[in-house]
Amino acid sequence: MKVNNKFKKSVPESSPYDDRSIDIFFDEGNQNEELNELEELNEELEVITEQIELSIMEEFFDFVAFEEEQKILEQDSSHINSELSYRAKIEYTVADIIFQAKNKYIK
Repeated sequence: MKVNNKFKKSVPESSPYDDRSIDIFFDEGNQNEELNELEELNEELEVITEQIELSIMEEFFDFVAFEEEQKILEQDSSHINSELSYRAKIEYTVADIIFQAKNKYIK
């Protein structure tokens, strides 16, 4: 069913254009189809938006997990380095004592 609505558009007197009517036709059947299409598109958009949000959250959690893992590795690395340094100092001290003992007692 088509409905013809006329809207009068006023134009200032100084305008070179005369007042004119604007005809707008509404086709209710076509509007329902377009409304249904828009609703379907909106549902698809919501699904896509949810997928994007989930993907972003997964990436964020992966990033946070990676950062935490890096911190742990750095802590482990510094602990290992300090332990190796401590062992190296002990080994050097023991080697130095043995070397001095050899020089002192074996001549």
